[in-house]
Amino acid sequence: MALTLVCLAQSICMAGETGGGQPGAFLRVGVGSRALGMGGAFVAVADDATASYWNPAGLSLVRELQLSGTYTEISLGRQYNFAGIAVPLGAWGTMGANWINFGVKNIDGRDQTGLPTGMFSNNEQALLLTYGVRLFPGLAVGGGIKLLRHTLAANSAYGYGYDAGVLLMPAPFFILGANIQNLQTHLAWNTPRRTREIFPQVARVGVQIKPAPFLRLSADYEMSSQANGKWLASDLEEGEWRSGGELWMGKILALRAGMNRDSPAYGASLAVPSGNSAFQIDYSFASDPIDAFPTHRLAVLLKFGKPLLKEAARQETPREHTRPGSQPSSRTSGTGWLRARVIEAQSPYLTIYVNRSDLLQPGMMIRLNQFLSATRVGKFYGTAEVILIREKRVMIQLSKARAFPVGELLALKIPSAAAEE
Repeated sequence: MALTLVCLAQSICMAGETGGGQPGAFLRVGVGSRALGMGGAFVAVADDATASYWNPAGLSLVRELQLSGTYTEISLGRQYNFAGIAVPLGAWGTMGANWINFGVKNIDGRDQTGLPTGMFSNNEQALLLTYGVRLFPGLAVGGGIKLLRHTLAANSAYGYGYDAGVLLMPAPFFILGANIQNLQTHLAWNTPRRTREIFPQVARVGVQIKPAPFLRLSADYEMSSQANGKWLASDLEEGEWRSGGELWMGKILALRAGMNRDSPAYGASLAVPSGNSAFQIDYSFASDPIDAFPTHRLAVLLKFGKPLLKEAARQETPREHTRPGSQPSSRTSGTGWLRARVIEAQSPYLTIYVNRSDLLQPGMMIRLNQFLSATRVGKFYGTAEVILIREKRVMIQLSKARAFPVGELLALKIPSAAAEE
């Protein structure tokens, strides 16, 4: 009887969704208004607090502490809630956690003869605890455990499983991603028969292309195994495509659009930056597979920039050297400079030795100049992003490929916000 109720409730709750009626179908919906506004094509993007779900390897792209939450009232009494957090640990990667909750209340219960038995509720929850780290400049990996709880009327079930993901970044504008969910995932019910449900595995592969810093395009291909967790050759061929795009207009407004299977999706964001932090509202609009009315989702994302050490302002502040015939450069008062030495060069990546590497953090954008002396710098080489920090060895990615000889001295200019008192 309990198993019949489980199947019935899942069919009601998730009808029309991919995998509807199967164990864990609520985990196939997706999380985050930003991702859903891009049609769910997010496995190669996954650079915010929702990465624990979409691709744990994407946690390595998160540059600051992030908190995210979504509350969604869907038709037919359904609710879908989400909360997420990402905590960067500097050179040690990033920890993340996502909580996903799906439920329906006031379901009219009937016995096997069709007589009413009263109202009951169906509620499913998942807690994802994940970790992601960049092993090399072009490779990031991540994984985690998920804890599951399902209550249906007076019965309950508990279980767990595993997720894993990888990101390949051969170029700053091109990223490949892959994610597999529900590895060895199951639920065990507290019924007399101890019914055990095995979740089908879900695999996604995706690509992200950034033709410009303010524009990204993405596409995913999703596959699902059989209900018993085993894969057949047909499962690989019967997958589903998702695609999407995101356009930022400055740092305040973003527009999104995508296709989730055959259904269009749209979204937008409004960001309010404040110093090193930001408050962002994400909205998505997508069709509902079992209702004529679309589903509107509103999410909140909080970004807390890492406090930048005041010591940066106390670093020596050299004047940029003005060569004959060149334009005079502005003085750099109020900004911090660090001296660095190239110890390995494989453009567009450099490994440099920085004595004060504690003033840097992954994701920070820095400026590279020729080092002339403790009070002067020479020509401007370009900008770079800090990728990895291992004690005093720092790996950076150049915005434009350029050859640097091993042993060359560089002057690193920390962003102005990093040097404010």
